[in-house]
Amino acid sequence: RFVEDHGFLQRVYDLDDSSSTYGYRRGNAGGRVREVPGCSPAMVSLLLAYTAFVMLSDLGLQFPDYTERVELVGCDQKVLRNVTDLQNDARAELREHPELMGQYLASILGYPDCPEHAESIGNELTGVVATAPADLTPLGGWPKDKRLVEMCLADKAAGRKAIVFFPQVGDRDPQPRVKALLEEAGMRVEVLRSSVSPMRREQWIIEHEPSFDVLLTNGSLVEMGIDLIWAPSIYVYGIYYSVMKLRQMIRRSFRPEQTEPVVVTFLGYKGTMQETALRLIAKKTRASHQIEGDLGFG
Repeated sequence: RFVEDHGFLQRVYDLDDSSSTYGYRRGNAGGRVREVPGCSPAMVSLLLAYTAFVMLSDLGLQFPDYTERVELVGCDQKVLRNVTDLQNDARAELREHPELMGQYLASILGYPDCPEHAESIGNELTGVVATAPADLTPLGGWPKDKRLVEMCLADKAAGRKAIVFFPQVGDRDPQPRVKALLEEAGMRVEVLRSSVSPMRREQWIIEHEPSFDVLLTNGSLVEMGIDLIWAPSIYVYGIYYSVMKLRQMIRRSFRPEQTEPVVVTFLGYKGTMQETALRLIAKKTRASHQIEGDLGFG
């Protein structure tokens, strides 16, 4: 009864395509019910008066400096034209076909980071409404790649290791390209993939950490339960819209054992939706800190 009122239940039905004109039927009338993680927002009013929120700053511990910064990089002009055309062409269809919004956002945010991958927005109903061509990677990489290599080289010279977070690692995966460019610059690089099971990830990092200067990964793979004390330099290569997930992953190295100043750098391309998204994320992050009572967060 408590879960029904304040939690979440999932009802599962078996489908059978052999006995229905429309291709399916309910295999069992009631379905199977099971509890799934989560609680109703209605719980907030019941719990808030009996809850204490303890932050790291309340523990009386000595922490190094922590800095979050945004660095906007000038986009390659050809890529900028392509993504602008892609955005304008697709936007004309969004009012009539709002179901394209998810595809639209993924494409216009991901294309500048991986322009060697051609983009196509549309579905069976709309057909293709917007495209962007694939482009060959120039010598030395794209502008964001070059800036990342410069910063990672500076980290290595200062004796600091770095981790780089990539939100899109499927079709639009910049990691192989970035890894090759970093290695050409003389750095040791490893990539943590989702093929490493969650239970093995921390041990995998411990085993490989002595052999790399920079680790590349999707931030979602390390957002919870893993300390990254060895990486005081954190770079966010793409756009993560979930502030909750973002705050989890970028604070992985700002732990009580940390002795080095922690610097988190968000990289984006000027004049693209990435710049707009970073401004929005900054506002959402500031608001989330204020809700928690952290009024000093800038």
